[in-house]
Amino acid sequence: MNDLSGKDVLVVGLGKSGISASNLLIDKGARVFAIDEHNVNDYQLNHLIDKGLKVSFGNNMDKFLNHYYDFVIKSPGIPYTNKWIKFLNSRNLPIYSEIELASWFNKSELIGITGTNGKTTVTTLITNILKTELNNVICAGNIGIPASDVVKDTSNDGTLVLELSSFMLKSIYKLHPHIAVITNTYTAHIDWHGSRNQYIKDKLNITLNQNSNDYLILNWDLDEHRQLSGQFKAKIIKISSSGNKEADCYLKNNQIYWHDELVINLSSLTNLKTQNKDNILDAIAVAKLKNINNRDIALALSNFCGIKHRLQFIDTINGRQFYNDSKSTDIEATENALNNFDQKVILLAGGLDRGISFDNLVNIFKDKVKAIVLSGETKYKLKDTAIKAGIKNIILVDDIKSAVNSAYKLSNNKDIILLSPACASWDQYDNFEQRGDLFIEAVEKLKG
Repeated sequence: MNDLSGKDVLVVGLGKSGISASNLLIDKGARVFAIDEHNVNDYQLNHLIDKGLKVSFGNNMDKFLNHYYDFVIKSPGIPYTNKWIKFLNSRNLPIYSEIELASWFNKSELIGITGTNGKTTVTTLITNILKTELNNVICAGNIGIPASDVVKDTSNDGTLVLELSSFMLKSIYKLHPHIAVITNTYTAHIDWHGSRNQYIKDKLNITLNQNSNDYLILNWDLDEHRQLSGQFKAKIIKISSSGNKEADCYLKNNQIYWHDELVINLSSLTNLKTQNKDNILDAIAVAKLKNINNRDIALALSNFCGIKHRLQFIDTINGRQFYNDSKSTDIEATENALNNFDQKVILLAGGLDRGISFDNLVNIFKDKVKAIVLSGETKYKLKDTAIKAGIKNIILVDDIKSAVNSAYKLSNNKDIILLSPACASWDQYDNFEQRGDLFIEAVEKLKG
């Protein structure tokens, strides 16, 4: 796989990862063909065409599809049900992800992070902690930086930290993390994977090539993780935010322990008061495996101010605190978000209707929600859930801007107003980032 000179390779999809993969392939001597259903006008793409990339768009793609290829690189968002991928599959051509391609040229020790929720936060925390003591720590992957862009900078004494989505992990062959983290396994992306079983199977590819010299970090508070643990070859490292002393890294009385060693008292980290404690435990477990001392772990955690759209503190207006958690696109993420507050909140929720029930939120709504403002396709479903939870103040609105204004009118001094939708954004917005940005704009306008 390391010698691509003279190989013919087809890249399907010319988004960020497709362009990055094409560039790496050309630099390694491959003859590269690329297709995309839509016309792409990008200065990087034009540069690659000058370097020899052959490109075809839309209805003209057929002329490339019947050519022989040594293998295919598929952009992660393109499902296997796509007609072009089905055709290439029928020809028995090897199909890999961009992250798999990049792994062939990585020289550094690899740390991989996957899971339904928390991947980006854990990836960022790990990177920040490792950088306090280690040189040449590079972060890439699903976090927004294609791994193919950075593998040229990896070295034998470095560390590559990769956020890995289930889409990326579907098409791997040799990718081999020395330390792998599975944050959690809830239900997501069934439309892409076809079933929950397949979704979990694809997630577990992160440990496909691990052996007894490697480490796999699992959440020991999750029944599924305990049940799955027997099938892995790597050494299992257990985390627990419920104080389970079977775990290697656990939280008890707001203190985090690595085995019997006190690592940090979370009460000293006021900036992390709304962060999911499991995310912090995952990051600390990796840090201890890498022999980072407790002082530097505390330093990195104290400097962490959160990630945009993930329990992000926005501002305080007349005593009301506003938090943007637009990334919470499923029930479990919203449940985790609510559990990070010690008081009841005014919740902004709703979005794309995927045909699921929200009854699992009834108990957490009872405990953590004082009023709710709902928008999007699911607002009537969530209204029924709120009624079952005994919430009296329920307001239905048309969009995020109206939701912010309505929540503020409902609120009192010291209230928390939290956007945590429990739904994807695609009914009204291009993505969760756009939804979160509109929330931030509405808060800023309210303050102004």
